[in-house]
Amino acid sequence: MCAAELTGDTLDALASLVEKSLVRQSEGIDGDPRFRMLETIREYALEQAIERGRWAGLRERHAAYFVNMAEDAAADVMSSSKRATLDRLEQDHDNLRAALGWSIEAGAADTAMRLGAALWRFWQMRGYLPEGLERLELILAMEHSHDHPERRADALNAAAGVAYWLAATDRSRALYEEEIAARRALGDRRGLAEALYSISFTWLIIGLQDERNAASALRHVNEARAIFTELDDDGGIGRCEWALANIAFGAGRTDVVRRHTDVALAVFERADDRFMVGWASYTRALAEIMDALPSSGDHPEALLEARRWSLQALEIFAEAQDISGYTLVLDSLALVAFRLGDRERAARLSGAVAQLERTSGTGLNLWNRGVLEFYPEELERDPALAESWASGEAMSAAEAVAYARDV
Repeated sequence: MCAAELTGDTLDALASLVEKSLVRQSEGIDGDPRFRMLETIREYALEQAIERGRWAGLRERHAAYFVNMAEDAAADVMSSSKRATLDRLEQDHDNLRAALGWSIEAGAADTAMRLGAALWRFWQMRGYLPEGLERLELILAMEHSHDHPERRADALNAAAGVAYWLAATDRSRALYEEEIAARRALGDRRGLAEALYSISFTWLIIGLQDERNAASALRHVNEARAIFTELDDDGGIGRCEWALANIAFGAGRTDVVRRHTDVALAVFERADDRFMVGWASYTRALAEIMDALPSSGDHPEALLEARRWSLQALEIFAEAQDISGYTLVLDSLALVAFRLGDRERAARLSGAVAQLERTSGTGLNLWNRGVLEFYPEELERDPALAESWASGEAMSAAEAVAYARDV
């Protein structure tokens, strides 16, 4: 970024600044060197850059660098190396925020939309959902965002995904509908299939008791599946199988849930798609919990199976420190503990989940609780469980995961 401002070697100049204590050196998460300035030095440098007319160019180059970094990361964030990728993004989150802030202030809509589209999974997995949606809404409102239809479609997808995780169902669906129209206009078959698949979940979260919701969810999944089949996209077909499993769960058809998750898991395991193995395992756990509903009689074996599937999902999300994943799976484990009669453990896990929901913005547990007849507020109001609930709230995400694993 600064090489154009120097007459000599960039590394020599940086080493000289470190020797003079004008720049501080530290070690990054991957062992690479990191550099920072004291705030007073930084303020002075900023004044000089502005006075000399170089600040705008530096900000533009800074944004360009972090756009490339974010897009490279987006290609890996769903892969087996996602933990390292997410950690790198976390390390540079303030740089990414600065780049995004500059692109919005400067009206650089193309840059802003590229950043927003690339970062949404990071915001979702690491628990920055409210911030992510706020930034994406600002991006979509930019004056020239419609001048870049492909970029805008990607940004719409990102905003819709973040809104869904916040359980802002109406907003999510509206954004997906705009994206679907954009993908059709662009002739983007793969992007269309992804949007059709994704929008189906916005009907799940409001419940499938209304047959119109179930019909809408099925229609969109089936259209997505047809396109993925046309494109010979096994991963897309597998995700549609998982979507069908979730539709069946909402309708109380646990036999159908198992059938679809078996197919989906086989696809995901062949592809070593750990992210989706985790989510398919979680859906399977929910089906086992449903089979153990009080109205179905006493089925402790189903609850133990639910715990096994939940712990499998938790292990996968723990690999990546996926906060949103933790928040849902810990809730299912709290429910299992509650149904097994361990109210103290259920309260402690539910307290941890409540804290994670507040900090991350994740709002999807409410739907599952409604389907599975689990109301943790009853545990929170029980004076005998106040200490357990409070200790759960005080846990860090890592502590909550460790506690959940200790069975």
